[in-house]
Amino acid sequence: MVRLSNRPGILSVLALLAAAMLLLGPAPAQAAKTNCGSGTFTGHLWGVRHNNSSGYVSGAQANIDLKQNNLCNPPSGYIAAVQAYAELAQVGGGGYAWLGWQHDSVSGSTKHIYAQYSQTGSAIYQITIGTISSGTTKKYKTTWQNGSGSDGFMHFIMCNSDGTGCVDYGHTNFNPGSAWSDSRGVITGVTDTQDADMPGITGDRNNFDSMLFRDGTGAWNTLSTSVCKLSGGSCSDSVSWYHPNDVSNSKFQLWTDPVNR
Repeated sequence: MVRLSNRPGILSVLALLAAAMLLLGPAPAQAAKTNCGSGTFTGHLWGVRHNNSSGYVSGAQANIDLKQNNLCNPPSGYIAAVQAYAELAQVGGGGYAWLGWQHDSVSGSTKHIYAQYSQTGSAIYQITIGTISSGTTKKYKTTWQNGSGSDGFMHFIMCNSDGTGCVDYGHTNFNPGSAWSDSRGVITGVTDTQDADMPGITGDRNNFDSMLFRDGTGAWNTLSTSVCKLSGGSCSDSVSWYHPNDVSNSKFQLWTDPVNR
């Protein structure tokens, strides 16, 4: 398990939603604080990051739950949000492409599935796929189609958790092999304010399961070491109410304690 540093654009979908924000109603507060403090909007991420010493990671996929997560009520000008996704990201820059779900205070109780990408970390493009219900598990796959005869773009593919019913919902408008010098695979859960929940709460942990990564033009593989060992064996969080749990080389969990701040 590795705590991933915040980077520009990782919650930039919020900038797109901000223009639509008119009135924010009260958010549920079983684990989150009732109201977000404006000083808590720093972003917090936990997940798995896989690098390829030869250059490019070309795919990241996982079965990701949408378990209970609670938002705090944000002050004027802010949006509280929780995300979980599978991503390919530029190691040395701000480029990224991810597919996953988001729960935000603009949409209220409605959760959405998005694909979002940026070549450089500046211009943001988004594909809105639809809504998703709590308790649902989907397989999210972001994969660079870089084989012979392929289009060279990163594609956003969502399947049922058993791998059936896969649909390709679109792709980036650039080839990372030309735009980037390298890439890494990321599977993670995110909150943009430490007064809200990470994905999952005590007694209803959010599972990130069946994780696979693809290097270059090779096959999909599980990690060769357990998740925690990626960060020197640590599976604890500096924010005491957030908990990551290493289960196996292909699974981790996230959850938030009830409010005790």
